[in-house]
Amino acid sequence: MALVAALRGQSFYRPEFVLPITSGFLLAATVILKLAVDRYIAHSRPARARYCCLLYGGALIGEFLFFLLAVYATMLVAQESLADLRRGFIRASAEIAGEFFRAQSVGAFGDALTPMWMRLTKPLRLAR
Repeated sequence: MALVAALRGQSFYRPEFVLPITSGFLLAATVILKLAVDRYIAHSRPARARYCCLLYGGALIGEFLFFLLAVYATMLVAQESLADLRRGFIRASAEIAGEFFRAQSVGAFGDALTPMWMRLTKPLRLAR
């Protein structure tokens, strides 16, 4: 349960709040482009078309900035989640190692390894 602590915090919902704003800028850019073509370019009104160009550029810049903000906020959540996972893995590894050595005495563990070590090093001892 501790590994999903970042998912319960405030940082998880930040990208979720930014994405609708990004979509709003995308929708606004599309509507502005349609209005510019239908109302001003088709009827040869260049002054109003320039105004729509500025609005369109602002909508694209806003969409880009909020998209970057969403990606940044998502990466922060990922870093928090990975840090929690790393801490949990290290803690679990230490507990497993501790349980193993509590169950096995060091002497019994060494006694189990000695015959295997002798078999592995026998060719080296014969070569001398």
